[in-house]
Parts: sequence; structure tokens; C-alpha cells
Amino acid sequence: MLAMLGGLAALAAILVPISLLPVLAVGALLILVVSFAFAAEDVLKLVPFGIALSPMVALVGFRFAGAEGTVVLVGFLALMIITSYRRQLVAVFGLPELAIAIFAFGLFISAIHGEGISRGSTILRSLLPFFLAWVVARSVTREKGNGETLWWTAVIFLLVNAPLGILEALTTSDLVVFPQTGLVEIGQTGFARPNGFLSTDIDFALSMTLCVAVVVGGPAVERVRSWSVPVALLGSLALVLASFRTGWLVLAIIWLAWLSRRSAQTWLIAAAIVLVAIPLLVQPVRNLSGSDYVQERVVGNSNVTARETAFDQAWELFKEEPILGVGLNGFQVDPMVLAAPGEVVTPHNLWLGVLAETGLVGAIGLLLVAVTTGLNCFKLARRRLTAEPGGRGAIWACLAILPFSLTFQVLLVPTSIMLIGFLLGAVRGLALSGERTAR
Repeated sequence: MLAMLGGLAALAAILVPISLLPVLAVGALLILVVSFAFAAEDVLKLVPFGIALSPMVALVGFRFAGAEGTVVLVGFLALMIITSYRRQLVAVFGLPELAIAIFAFGLFISAIHGEGISRGSTILRSLLPFFLAWVVARSVTREKGNGETLWWTAVIFLLVNAPLGILEALTTSDLVVFPQTGLVEIGQTGFARPNGFLSTDIDFALSMTLCVAVVVGGPAVERVRSWSVPVALLGSLALVLASFRTGWLVLAIIWLAWLSRRSAQTWLIAAAIVLVAIPLLVQPVRNLSGSDYVQERVVGNSNVTARETAFDQAWELFKEEPILGVGLNGFQVDPMVLAAPGEVVTPHNLWLGVLAETGLVGAIGLLLVAVTTGLNCFKLARRRLTAEPGGRGAIWACLAILPFSLTFQVLLVPTSIMLIGFLLGAVRGLALSGERTAR
């Protein structure tokens, strides 16, 4: 733990503005005091609330201290790490830990290389929370031996954010304003994409998707098993209203996978509902098919064309700087990208974005993280850990990341990338707990 904290301190000293270092030092001292003032068991019970409410923490920090104010979120996660490692756990450093270390090294090199903009903000808002959440989830899940903490995190996140997102979509009003952002209107349709307590619409949609996958996949905590479907339906409605085609596709697959595990009686009920609904929905669907909304979100392909251009640009940048890339956030300020006005100025693809900005160094690390996570998911299924609370949902959520990674640069989406880190860490922790049980 000391080596890890030392590494984080060195990283902060290099990448964080000098003006913030005194604040970080005082904050670190307070974190140590608080973490040892309470029993570790009591603090770790609050981890689901801490992760689920992190968008509010980031919102408060951002509102009062700008982008750097989100350092409070980093401190929040550090508190969880210090508390969780007060328990006596046998040190384990396997291929997944090596993969995370290589990926972190690639991102570190890209952060000090190139001329990308807002690197400090990206580090504080996205990258550090991703790695810290991974460590927290790995430790807590490994200790508990199941994914109960992950499941509760998803439930609380949906209960907090989904109702607000639904209200925002229905009223087309940004009810909780995140500084420097707002609702995104969908063309001339009169619809807007909600963002809840999060900063952007894509952050909201991806976070909702991951949490719905965890809750629907389950298994639920036994004493509140009846919560699963209502909470997941609430999150699903918010995701539908978010109007992301990738989200719609993944959501449909999640519920079909859920139905595939149900009894014949459930299938009969679902079929009856569909048969009753068909004649009632024929005319509304016919009217909707010609609406501006459907033309914009379903039929139109303007976004597809723009993203194809961004994919080509990212590949060209990788060929120019194949080893180290153009640097963190260097894509959007590269002269070639800026010379294409009106086009997308983010890679809109995790894999191509990492290749372009971090080169082979970061891309190899990302690939290793993906492969080792897949192997850990396979271990969970083979050892029947999917029967434990949150075990199957963790695998489903990992699979849900893939389509989003092909259409968005998820590494730069603050809350979602923190949830992804928490998810991947939970999968690793579950795999480690399974190895301990097998022995």
C-alpha cells in the first residue's frame, strides 16, 4: 500500500498544478485521520453509497473550485483504499495487476508527452478515479467473496440518477446544472438528452447501461431480490429517453438475456403482453415513424459519417506517432483534425483513441486489461461465482462496455470510466476470492 500511495504522490507532484499541491497535502492528512478514526468494517459498508454518489461529490467540487475541484473525488476514493487495506490481505500481483500497471504507465507517458489540452483536468476527473476505483473494488470484493458491493452500488446509482434523468427528458430542462455543461438538444425534434447529476449526456447513458446490466444480471442480494426488476426498469426508461442508439441496442440485449433465463410462464406472460400491445401501438408507431425524432435518431446517418472521418483521423495520427502517440488529449488539437471544420473532434472510439494518443505503449496496456478481464470473467463462470450476488451482473456489464468502446472514447467520460474501473476491479476481486476458495 505504501508503494502505491508513494506512486500516486509522485504522479500528483508531476501532473497536478503546483498551486493545488498544498491543498492535496492537507487533504491527504485529513484522509489518513478520517480513515483511522472509524472501524474499517463501518467505513467499507458505505462504499456503495460513496461510489454511487460520486457524481454529486464531483459536482460540488467542480462548482466551487473549477475542474481541479474534482480532486475531492480522488481523495474520496483514496479514503476507501486506505480503509480497505487496513485489513490483512495477502499481497497478490498477477497478470491483471501487471496489465493495469502497463496501461497506467502508457497513460502517464502520454500525459507528459505532446501538446494536448486540459490534461490536468482529465487526469483528476477521469484517469485517477478509474485506477483508484479499480483498487477499491478489487480489495472490497476480494474480502467479501461476492459482488454484493457492486450490486448495491448499481442499485443506488440508478435510484439517485434515473428519476432525475427522466424528469429532465420530459421537461427538456437541466434540473441540476453541472458547470460549463447543459442538456443536448436532438436536432429540431424538441427532445433533449438528460444528464442527471452527471456532466454529459453520454456519461449518463453509459452509466445507466452499466448499472442496469449489473442489476438485471444479478443475482440480487437475497433480502431485496424483489427490488431488481423495478429498479432496472426505472434505469431502462431513463436510458431509452437518453436517445443513444448504442444504449438502445445494449438494453435490448440485456433484457433478452434476462428473459432467456426465465421460466416458460414468464415467456408466456411476455408474449401475451406483446400480442395485446401490437394492435394498440400500430397507429402510434406509424405516426412516430415519420417524426423528426425518428428521422434524426434512427434513420439519419450524419453521426455515422462524422465518426468514420474521426476514425480515419485517429488511424492517421497513430501512423505518424506509433510508439508514444500524439499525447493525452492531443487528438482534438492536432492540425489535421482542426482542418476538418464541422466534424467530430474526439476519436469516438476507445481503441483508436488510445492508439492515436498513447501509441503502442498505451494500446498494449489497454489490450492486456481487456484480455485479463475476459479471463477473469471466464474464471467466474467456471467456478460458478456467477451464483453469488452481483457475479453474473459483473460479466454482463463487462460485455456492455464493448459496443460503447467502439462508438465513444469512454476513457474520457468521467463518471462512467470510474464505474468501469470499479467494475473491472470487482471482477478481479471475485476471481481472487474464487482462487482462495478453491484452495
